[in-house]
Amino acid sequence: MPVLDTDDWLIGVVSERDLLSKEAHPVPEDAHWWQGRAARAELRRAAGDTVDEVRTELPITVASDAPLAEAAARMIEHEVERLPVVDRHGALVGVVSRSDLLRSFLRTTTASAMLW
Repeated sequence: MPVLDTDDWLIGVVSERDLLSKEAHPVPEDAHWWQGRAARAELRRAAGDTVDEVRTELPITVASDAPLAEAAARMIEHEVERLPVVDRHGALVGVVSRSDLLRSFLRTTTASAMLW
């Protein structure tokens, strides 16, 4: 789910992974300086009790005018199921999922097959 600030700007997302991190580490240990950024973020989310504390900051997004192949590539590269879609100003305009892309690709493939 997208997380918006008071001006409706995208400031993060709460994903299944964020919530699973919280469940996987019910009693978080303190983060240490030698741990990687990702490990420290996991512990921070696990300790959180609010959306702001468990959200992933700086989410991977896709521009509203980007080709579908670009959205698919970002999902694969970043191992995410959904991408917030932003306009040219960075405002949230929607969310695209893997199933949205599959439906689109299947329609294109089916339409191409009908031409033969």
